[in-house]
Formats: sequence, structure tokens, C-alpha cells
Amino acid sequence: MADLPEVNEWPEGIYQLETSDPVLGGPEGIDNRQAKQLANRTKWLKDQLSKIVDGVTSIGSALKLAIPRALNFKGAATGSGSFDGSADVEITLTLANSGVTAGTWPKVTVNSKGLVTGGSALVAADLPAGITAPQFDNDKSLATTEFVQRALGNLAGYAVYNANTALTAADVGKYVYADAATITLTLPDATLLPAGSRLYMQASANSKLTVTSVNGNITGPNGNPMGSPNVTLGPGVAAEFISWGAGWLSVGGTGLAALTDYGYQSFPGGLIIQWGMGTGNASGTASITFPIKFPNVCRRVLTTPRNSSPLNATSSIGAVTAQGVTIYTTLAPSGQPGVAQPLSFEWLAIGN
Repeated sequence: MADLPEVNEWPEGIYQLETSDPVLGGPEGIDNRQAKQLANRTKWLKDQLSKIVDGVTSIGSALKLAIPRALNFKGAATGSGSFDGSADVEITLTLANSGVTAGTWPKVTVNSKGLVTGGSALVAADLPAGITAPQFDNDKSLATTEFVQRALGNLAGYAVYNANTALTAADVGKYVYADAATITLTLPDATLLPAGSRLYMQASANSKLTVTSVNGNITGPNGNPMGSPNVTLGPGVAAEFISWGAGWLSVGGTGLAALTDYGYQSFPGGLIIQWGMGTGNASGTASITFPIKFPNVCRRVLTTPRNSSPLNATSSIGAVTAQGVTIYTTLAPSGQPGVAQPLSFEWLAIGN
């Protein structure tokens, strides 16, 4: 006896023996056709199962893995878990240490993965340059040190003028220095400025500065409560001007001085007092040159002799200019005319 030959195929149907079929054996006999078809199907199924077992063919689905698989994570995060396909698995990951010391850092370094790799304190170079708020700003925005210095009363700058000039809001808060023999500076329109806006102004040692206002009289100069349209600052004299909303006040101020035996004092408002000593020549005449020239005029000169003799000594005033004075000295017995003598004397001059 021999075995039927088997072919690795899947016949689509199994032959049905009919009553009219003859009895015929052999590999191709009709009586072996059904057995041959079933044998072919069996061989095909066995081949498919072998491929599945060998991993050549994957099956459509399975309830679970025959051998559970370990899932392991490493690198920036670590963690592990077992998975056999029967249910979802949740794995808790632990981030690897970045090398940064734990703590609170205002400045951090971040890599391309978004991980912090460094931390440090801020330094001055890390801070962006601030923007100083506009002049007279008064809100809740952050202030730069420049704005704070200005708000604390420090002068906002230094401006020198050597020609007649109408000052603007940009000059407010500055030290304004007039450096011309004769110069007029006009204060900004006070109605366009916040009340309390200030300018500190000074004439140079050789200047006569006239300060005017477009808002009418400047209140307070020279002790005048009604004010005056112009305030004159003589050489070296300084004064502060403060807006009150609709006009200007002139307050305080300083003046140059030479506090020596032959000196002078300048006052806010322009008044200058000068003093000194002298001695007449053989003809009793002395030409005195003032320590500084009066910018406008010498108003008064007073003199008194310095004499230890029992005879009557006199000193009298001759010609007076803004630059100096001529003084005459005499000496006379009681009741007799004076005779010119080279006497010493003191003098005091007042002007502006």
C-alpha cells in the first residue's frame, strides 16, 4: 500500500461522491478524491501553524503574551514595568539629576530638551537697561535710578547760555549758568508745567543776568511781595525760580563774596557791598579801584579817616564811578582850615 501524495494548498470545496461514480482507486481515483482534498487542507493548516510558531507569520490578535516583556526607561528619566498584553501598564518615571543644586535660582540655564542644567544669582549685566519715564511723569510705573535722582531734588543737568534765550520745559530742574556780559533769559510758560517746577540760575563772575517771565511779574524778588517783571542777578549771584502753576516765584539764592580786608559781597537781587582801606598821597589824594566793577552803578560811598593824632582828620568823597572812587584826606588843628595830608582811611561802597 502507498500513501496518497499531499499538496500544500487549500481546496475551495470537498468533492461529493455520486451514486453514479464508479469504484476507482489510485492517486487520481475518484474514490480517493475527498481524502486527497482533506489531506491537502491538513498540510496547508500545518504549514500555517508552523509559520506562526516560528514567528514567520504574525497572528491578528491575542489575549496576552506568552512571555511578559520588561519595559525599561533610561537617560533623562528612569523607570520600568512588566507588560504581557493582558492589561494597560502604568510606569512611574524618575527624572535623572541634572547636576543643579536644589534651591531657588533667579537665573537658570535650559538645554534644548527644556531641562534646567544650571542656576545662578543675577548680576548687573543680566538686568535690561531701564527706560526713564518722561519728565513730570506721576504714575505707578517702575522708576529708573535716573528718574529717582531727579525726583529726589538732584539737578537734572547743567546748561550754559551765552546769548539771550527763551528757556523751555527741557531746562526745568537744571542748573542754568549765564556766561555773557549782559544776557536775558526768559522763564518757560509756567501754565504748561507742573506746579513746583524749579530752575536754579546763576550769573557768572562777569555777567549781568536779567530773568524775565511770560506769565507777568515774578513774585518775591528783592522783598517785593507784588513782584517785578524782571529779576536782575549781578556777577556771581544765583537764585532759584519755582513755578506755582500760573507764574513764578524767586526764592533764596547766593552771591559771590571776597571776605577779606579789601573785599565785597553780592546779594540775591543784585545788591553789592564793597569795602577796603587806603592812604592819600602827599597831596592827600587817593584813587581807589573797587575789588569788582559794579554792573550798573555805584550808589553810595562812605569813608572815615584812621587817625591817632589829636588834630582833626577828614576824608571826603570825590569822583565816583562804577569802577572806583577818589578820596581826599586832610588834617587840621581845631578851628583851623584843613591841610592835605597823606592819611589812612576806610571806605564802604554800595551799588548794583
